[in-house]
Amino acid sequence: MITRDIPTPNASDLGKYGEVPVSYFTGQPNISIPLNTYYFKGYPLSIYLQYDACGVLVNSLPGWTGHNWTLIAGGSITRIQKNVPDEWKQQKRTKYGEFHNYFENPNRINEGDPVSDVTFSDDFKTYDLEPDVFVFNFQGKTGKFIYGNDGQWKVISEDNIDVLFDVKDESNYISPFIPNYPCKSSVKAVPKCIKGFTLRDDKGYVYIFGGDNSCIDYGINFFSQVQDNQNDSFIAKTWYLTKIKDKYGNTVFRFNYERGPFIAQFINSYNSLLTNDNAEYGGLTGTMFASSLESNAIFPYGGMLNSPVYLKSIIPGESEPLATFESSYIPLTTDELYPNLNLNNHPVCQTPANSGLELFMYLCYNGYGSKYSQFRYGGPYTIKDKTILKYTRLKVLDKIKFPTYSIELKYNYNNRMHLDEVKIIYGKESMSYQMVYNNFHHLPNDYLSQASDHWGYYNGMNSNSYNNFNKEVNDCSSNGQLTTLYYPTGGYTTFLFEHNTYGAYCDNYTNHLIEPAAKKTFTGGLRIKEICDFDGMNKSPVRKRIFSYNIPGSERSSGQLCALPLYSFRASTSTSFSKNTSVVPLSNTFGPHVGYSYVTVTEADHSSNCYHYSNISDYPNIMPGRTWGSTPPTRTDHSYLYGKILDESTYSSDGKLIEKAVYSYTKNPIIDKIQTTDLIWNKPNSYVTPFYTGSIYYYDIPKFNLLAKETTTYIGSHQQTNTDNYEYTLKSLPLSLPYSHRSWINVISGHAKSRLGKTQRTVYEYPFDDYRASATAYQTTKYFNLSPIGTKNYYNSTLINGEQTIYKMINDSVSVPSMKIRINRDLSVDTIETYLAYSKKFYEVSAYKPYNKSITKTGVSWGGYPEYVGYQEANCDNPRKSESWYYWTNSGKLTDVLYPNGNFMTYYYDSFDRLIEATDVFGNITQRIKYHTRKNEK
Repeated sequence: MITRDIPTPNASDLGKYGEVPVSYFTGQPNISIPLNTYYFKGYPLSIYLQYDACGVLVNSLPGWTGHNWTLIAGGSITRIQKNVPDEWKQQKRTKYGEFHNYFENPNRINEGDPVSDVTFSDDFKTYDLEPDVFVFNFQGKTGKFIYGNDGQWKVISEDNIDVLFDVKDESNYISPFIPNYPCKSSVKAVPKCIKGFTLRDDKGYVYIFGGDNSCIDYGINFFSQVQDNQNDSFIAKTWYLTKIKDKYGNTVFRFNYERGPFIAQFINSYNSLLTNDNAEYGGLTGTMFASSLESNAIFPYGGMLNSPVYLKSIIPGESEPLATFESSYIPLTTDELYPNLNLNNHPVCQTPANSGLELFMYLCYNGYGSKYSQFRYGGPYTIKDKTILKYTRLKVLDKIKFPTYSIELKYNYNNRMHLDEVKIIYGKESMSYQMVYNNFHHLPNDYLSQASDHWGYYNGMNSNSYNNFNKEVNDCSSNGQLTTLYYPTGGYTTFLFEHNTYGAYCDNYTNHLIEPAAKKTFTGGLRIKEICDFDGMNKSPVRKRIFSYNIPGSERSSGQLCALPLYSFRASTSTSFSKNTSVVPLSNTFGPHVGYSYVTVTEADHSSNCYHYSNISDYPNIMPGRTWGSTPPTRTDHSYLYGKILDESTYSSDGKLIEKAVYSYTKNPIIDKIQTTDLIWNKPNSYVTPFYTGSIYYYDIPKFNLLAKETTTYIGSHQQTNTDNYEYTLKSLPLSLPYSHRSWINVISGHAKSRLGKTQRTVYEYPFDDYRASATAYQTTKYFNLSPIGTKNYYNSTLINGEQTIYKMINDSVSVPSMKIRINRDLSVDTIETYLAYSKKFYEVSAYKPYNKSITKTGVSWGGYPEYVGYQEANCDNPRKSESWYYWTNSGKLTDVLYPNGNFMTYYYDSFDRLIEATDVFGNITQRIKYHTRKNEK
């Protein structure tokens, strides 16, 4: 019953943005600091800092950029572990017999009678029937994927993503970074883990995560580090993005990592189980009464020992590094982060039978030799030390170096590590982003504080008794919140936050949406109330926005809460279970704990926009088909359907409606399902009747599409309505490479615009529409490229024109465009361009013929930019030839151009790659630009 799956701080921060959309629906503004955007081969890589404005989770350790700030530079896939890891293989036989992991039997729950199968499997611990959930976040793409009952990966995302991982291929698994149990045991090697995943987007780009131990976060239950425990070992938790490739296999970006020291993380995890069993005694008269009480009150904590990796460099193609990352250790020790934690009180330390065993062996035991010493902070290492936590330490990101400038990150350690300044240094000059927070020093320095509300935010109500917790929300949750962000230009933005509220909640047992008597009730976390932008020269803001979250025309909050806190339940066998954390999840698996159906944004001139979003009331979660015990059932989560804009109204400063847009979506977005169970067999002791708790439930796999947008504009007493209608192709696509599998795709097939009774319609054609042409089909079956290959344009159902790209094979295995044709109104066809030659590596067009067939144009590109462009005309009386040459910086900035007439232009840039001057062939300045930066003061 103790929580065992705690990701590393950095992985947890990255995972947030795969879980929670940044939008008005959640009351969260998008606060970010851009650091660099680099283009290579036409692919943009953005590096920036993202702020989580929900509030400070009082017992969550900071990542390497401080509380609530996350460096977005590459990407990650993080496992949400359900039961045991999907790939886990039993190393030591137990009394229950051979264990079968989920990958081996994904459809086990669908065979025969699901109830008897589930109870048998869970009784004897022989099958894992609950798949893990893998959360991805990379390059603006977020979502989850799960291994389905049919042996195919199911993706929950707004993007078309193809998951490449063959569970039957043994080369896809790897021994952890510590491959053997550190103590002498009957089994030497620890179980292998997933080595990594490959994901593809719908343009054919390939994203490789993991691949070797240098780019994988591992974790183990902190209190399972006991000699002879061969059912627990380091498990792969997070796989980081290591390469981006184009569809032809060329490396676009590489990401390098380094492993840091262990991180010890602990959580409050008090629980108790009281069982009273009153049953007939062997058919005789009378009854037998048995009672059992189990509690971890002596040591009410859970913990993880994590082994994290940190981003070290980003390299475009095969060139020099674009960015290098320098880090150090925070000045706070783990003992200082958990000042009241005494590991000696844990039962594993108090049990006499363990006196001869090595405890916390990955930190203390010397059996590794020097090979593994770098994973521990400091040294030397000995079992005799009073505390083992000194061998663990958090890291902090100090500096990011780019080719022409660097960025220093400054922190404040007043009780807790938080980002204070982002300083951009170029030569002898510098400029800064600076942050101001609300009373960060009021937060406790203890990361096992009991002063938290139901959702983990600070409430200042500390208690030494687990039966007297005050977990209500109060104003203390705003401590540590960002209030002002100063910009390098001298301007700044102020933020005013307030408590989240709800006007309806989802009942834990019935799934009904209930409106309490109170029109608004506080819930955990913060939402934005007011944003003011200042230019730094005037005291009045240049823009002011005020946010309201009530149902329009009502005092009731439009917030809908996914669940109420519940700390105990009574089972049918008179069993009472209690915890100091809610026994029901207080946020959806795939979304936030509260979302707002209506958000009104009012400007300083009193004009406003009102946004209406989909919520629980529109797409309620689904109750499970079967539930055991009295625990709240596990529902089929539909929160990924929430936060879709349903309508948007714009009002003038005098309150008149100016424009209204209404959006329509897919009525039944569910395309697939995964059946699973979280059933648990509970047997406190041999005197008490065992009982089951849990449910058989489903994961629904959706594809959610915008079908229509109707926009009405109001001008005086007149109004005009324009309509956009959308059509889609939705199918399970068979893919043959790199192995046979299927992937759901969802692409737009048509778009019709209706204006004043006239309709313009565009129809899209895709590579998979024509399997007769293998070169065209290859774009999808081999590269997963879902870009349109053709369009046809209609006006009131009459064909106007169209275009189509025809593909060909070169080198017997590479599919490239052969020509582009124009489809005329009478269905005749003209060749617009014919592609004659390609570069050898990136297959960029190096020579082509336009519609005038007497001209051949040639071009050579570097890094996705044209380096040489020319044309020559043949087969005529006066053949002509023209050439232009282009020269570029490593970051893609144009430096020189040689024109056909002999003119030569040179462009100069500052350390930030901003254009400052241009000169002609004689050195005359044709353009000069100066940038002015004002110093800002907090």
